[in-house]
Amino acid sequence: MKNILLGTFLIFLLLSNGCSRNLLLIEENRPSSIIVISKQATKEEEKAAQILQSYIYQISGAKLPIEKDDKNVKGSIISVGNTKLLPPDIREKLQIGKKIPITNPSRDSFVISSREDKLFLVGHRGEATIFSVYDFLESLGCRWFFACKAGEIIPHLSTMKIEKQDIFKTPDFAFRYDFSWDSPGRREEITNWKEANKLNRMWLPGVAGHNFHEIWPESLFKEHPEYFPLVAGKRVQRGQRCLSNPDVIKLGIEWADKTLRENPNSEVISLIVNDGETGFCQCENCKKIGNFADQIMYMSNEVGKVILKKYPDKMIYIYSYFESARSPHIKADGYDKNQDRIIVTMFQNFAKEPFDKLVVNWALASHHLNIAETWPWLYWSWGMRQGNPVSHIKELKKYPFYKKNNSFGISTQVCGDWARNGLSRYLSAKVKWNIDSDLEKLKWDFCEKMFPGASNEFYNYIGLYDEFSAREIDLKVFLQKGFYFLDQIRHKIKTDEERERWEFFVLYLHERTMAYKFDAIDLTDKKAKARIAWQMISFLKGIEDWGVLDSNNWIKTFYVEMLRNDLEERPSGGNCPEMPAMEINSEKIKDFFEHDRLLFMTAIPIMQKTYVPKPD
Repeated sequence: MKNILLGTFLIFLLLSNGCSRNLLLIEENRPSSIIVISKQATKEEEKAAQILQSYIYQISGAKLPIEKDDKNVKGSIISVGNTKLLPPDIREKLQIGKKIPITNPSRDSFVISSREDKLFLVGHRGEATIFSVYDFLESLGCRWFFACKAGEIIPHLSTMKIEKQDIFKTPDFAFRYDFSWDSPGRREEITNWKEANKLNRMWLPGVAGHNFHEIWPESLFKEHPEYFPLVAGKRVQRGQRCLSNPDVIKLGIEWADKTLRENPNSEVISLIVNDGETGFCQCENCKKIGNFADQIMYMSNEVGKVILKKYPDKMIYIYSYFESARSPHIKADGYDKNQDRIIVTMFQNFAKEPFDKLVVNWALASHHLNIAETWPWLYWSWGMRQGNPVSHIKELKKYPFYKKNNSFGISTQVCGDWARNGLSRYLSAKVKWNIDSDLEKLKWDFCEKMFPGASNEFYNYIGLYDEFSAREIDLKVFLQKGFYFLDQIRHKIKTDEERERWEFFVLYLHERTMAYKFDAIDLTDKKAKARIAWQMISFLKGIEDWGVLDSNNWIKTFYVEMLRNDLEERPSGGNCPEMPAMEINSEKIKDFFEHDRLLFMTAIPIMQKTYVPKPD
């Protein structure tokens, strides 16, 4: 009996060792595996394989070959995407080949699974496969905190062995978006950062912006003024539309039908109010329907009775925006049976009542809410103080509340200033994927990865952002303490990468120091104001490629405008002025754009001489 038990135990050990043996991908900086994609791989699957190849090379110096699955590949394999090697149970678990609604988080589900000599990285769709690759790289120690070099962490490994794993991940929110007015030259970096942090790369597929003017063009006003809003007893051409008018509804149905026939891949049809808060119809029939939120819901339901029946896989998309950012009293058709198909994006900054109350009440009208978080993001209306440090921890803690109230998505709108709000953007991305994310743990991971030998000092530095946002300290104290903590970090820097990150934050504090000086001068002294503005323009151009601040937008929407006004030149006007450097009229300003781009290096000696004293 003893021998039988011993034999059974030995067999168990052998089987256990066989099941748990590591999969060798890289050995002593040499490839020990091959990346395999489908012969019919999509562009996104090809991109996923290239991302994996590129980062493994950066990590180890070994370049793994990429092969198609129609070849007889032997040895260790990393299967990326929907290859013929993919086991049926993974394909079934991810519902590959099945259509999942746009509001269902399972669209972005992915699997990371190692079996025998193969590692499978695959998602329900191509974008999710990219997420699986980045998640795997993150498990190796990679991080993409910011969309610039200072925020990218790449470990160095000579050998890469993967333990047995079988991971399945699904986000809490189906739609996770981060929108900013980043400079056009940084779009590729922003896209890569979004993918690395499992954010959607684009707005909801098929969605248009404000489009009432396209559905019911202003050219109709001459013959049909009744289509247009009644304001103060008079039909007006600009603004919204008279949504109680049956002919307006009919035109909306015809437009939606034509649009979907021409764009069969669109998953939604947009019926979105024009921009602005004027021109809402006040006729008696519209008033009978209710407030403007009710009018929008009424129109959507009427169009939906035809369109959603004809196109059973589509959804209608609307805004709770300006006058429609009120609590509705009309439900989306099918709501009581949880079969409604109207998506509502709710804009935080336009709410006509407390936003939490508005969310709760819209959740009683639609099961498909998308929260548009509007962190400070409009450059042109701000001035100097809007470049100050900011923390959005309080906003992130609201995500579970949104999830509870029918929110399938959160889209954050924010300035592209990575030194002042980059950590908040990163944390937001993490919580959008997993609302149970430990923010404190993520912050410590950020500090330990950015400055391994000075994580405590860096934690103290980023804590100043919370203090400033809570108005516990002012800008002067923030600068004083900030430079003090950065000087502590400076003495513990060990690598070139850490020095670049340190300089990244020093440069931000230097820019805020210049802004502080600007605020202190007599604003009637145009020469003094212009002198500092010119210095700021030169400084911002110098750091433009670093990703510290969105220099292009700060220059064109604030400093250049200010100098133009001081020089009595034509102001640009408009909501979002487009003023490329080549179009600037003033020769004086153009000359300043050509000023020494290395001026920014003065930040470091200035810090060491002026701002190192220990704060009180």
